[in-house]
Amino acid sequence: MKKKTSKKAGKRKIVRKVVESKPSMLLAVTVLILNTMIWPGLGTLFSGRIKIGAIQLVSCLTGFILGILGFVFALINPILGLVLAMLGSVMIVAAWVWALVTSIIIVRKASE
Repeated sequence: MKKKTSKKAGKRKIVRKVVESKPSMLLAVTVLILNTMIWPGLGTLFSGRIKIGAIQLVSCLTGFILGILGFVFALINPILGLVLAMLGSVMIVAAWVWALVTSIIIVRKASE
């Protein structure tokens, strides 16, 4: 009797194999460039680490939006504007550093 597997389980196995397998150096450099120079989290998504990449991408986008809102609210309430802009800046830097660390891990894995 054949064992039934769902399509989701099959996709998870494929994604897990991609993440756990040794990446090529070209993929690692592409991930590094995407994460550090284009948008934090984009390279992580490209490498197959979907959840981590999505969190990095969304946190950077949220920080960007908070920064813009900070400048808009600075006209109404300078203190609120400063707080929002600082919070947005911290979120962007945190997402960028996290994406950089993820990129370094992938590059090291590729060079083994």
